[in-house]
Amino acid sequence: MLLDGLHIPLSTPFHPDGRLNLPKLAANVTRYSHSPAAGFVVLGPSSEPTLISDDETREVLRTVAASAAPQKVLVAGISRDSVYSTLALAKFAAELNYDAVLIGPPAVAASVTELLTYFHTIADASTLPIILLNIAPDLAADFASHANIIGLLDTQPTDAPAIQQLLERTSAAKRQVTVTSIFAAVTRRMQIAAGATPLLSAASLSGTAQAVAAPPVSSLHHPHHVRRGRGQARVVCRMQIVDDCPWKRVLEIWPVAMPGLTDATIVAVALSNRYEAVATFDRKLAAKLKDLGLAPYF
Repeated sequence: MLLDGLHIPLSTPFHPDGRLNLPKLAANVTRYSHSPAAGFVVLGPSSEPTLISDDETREVLRTVAASAAPQKVLVAGISRDSVYSTLALAKFAAELNYDAVLIGPPAVAASVTELLTYFHTIADASTLPIILLNIAPDLAADFASHANIIGLLDTQPTDAPAIQQLLERTSAAKRQVTVTSIFAAVTRRMQIAAGATPLLSAASLSGTAQAVAAPPVSSLHHPHHVRRGRGQARVVCRMQIVDDCPWKRVLEIWPVAMPGLTDATIVAVALSNRYEAVATFDRKLAAKLKDLGLAPYF
């Protein structure tokens, strides 16, 4: 599964009495499906997943799967302390044709050995690929060799040297993915629908399988756009899809010049590709962009 681009962390709407507001959730997903986002993270750490029961978890997963556009990647947050319960939810997510599951460390694990056993047992048995949640970088590197563990989500990255070390230790790990003719992810629901878009295997591509899809500059219209010569300036948007991230440049500006890792990544991409502006509505980021020689694009 190709994990690329912006994945929206869905919130979980509730009624005033504490019941799930599933119609509102369905409306949100339908609306977000019209956005350029690559996919949705369902019941991630920002979705208050600990406030709902297993039955309610299934209702949320079912509602999102029924409302999302087929081309949107779906990641299900199903962390449970029990291996059995986690695998039961993973099986349910697979039946709904989710594309991956997001799993964090159990609260009851007291040692590294227990953590390794927990994640390896789930990864061996799950039919869906696994994204690790908030795992220490030194431990996450040990999972890179498992074919069914495809990524790491760290919601509070603060240790730049540890991230650099993780990148170096996992640089040899490779995964094959299937993409569309425009190098977008192919979801399980797309495969079932058997749409008309031709699919390309990474193995069929000559050279590297990495791809970069930049937003068409001609589609950016604004009275204050920056011009370079006689043509429009190259502008990098927050939702630009970039597969080959310049991590060395990121670590040069983060966290001193650019405290936020996401902002630092966007700026590093802009600088590495000689873009002249960054599209943002964040005034604080706009001020920092000027210090780095980039123009804010509102």
